[in-house]
Amino acid sequence: MKINWKVRLRNRVWLTTLLATLAAFAFDILALFDVAPAFTEETATQAITALLTLLSALGVVIDPTTDGTQDSDRAMTY
Repeated sequence: MKINWKVRLRNRVWLTTLLATLAAFAFDILALFDVAPAFTEETATQAITALLTLLSALGVVIDPTTDGTQDSDRAMTY
């Protein structure tokens, strides 16, 4: 299995998904050992959702198929 990890780690969408998956995994492990974290998984999910909503409103979440925050010349012709 060949995976270009440099490209994946630069992709913001993939990185966000990885971090959310790791957070969910951590909560699952804590629940397995009956460890109650200081904040619940629901609280973490609400905070992440609020942050992503704010970033979306500001236009920070961008098209991962283009470099930077601008659309490509091709996309501008659509």
